[in-house]
Amino acid sequence: MRLLTEEENIIVWTRKCGSDLQSLGIDLEDVAELIRTGLEKGIFLGSQWCEQKRNGPWAACDAYRIFRLEWSEVAHKEISVEYYIKFAINKTGKLLLVVSCHLSGSW
Repeated sequence: MRLLTEEENIIVWTRKCGSDLQSLGIDLEDVAELIRTGLEKGIFLGSQWCEQKRNGPWAACDAYRIFRLEWSEVAHKEISVEYYIKFAINKTGKLLLVVSCHLSGSW
């Protein structure tokens, strides 16, 4: 998906998502990789309407569960990390809205 090769097309759409990404140390390149992984190997959890903020705009979103091996400094080995990511593509197909991205179970 060409959209995922251009991080400038990705917008963190909710304040909570931005906060979650910051606490995980994830940048837009990482988000694009998580979405690619989700689309290729993730578990589709369903579609739902999401509101950006109270009385704000709505977007039709798809949610995925993603398992990814990541290096753990604490364990000194790679461990499987489970992410939850929810995103939408706007009407023009040129903009990806990331609504939620965090470790699974932390929501």
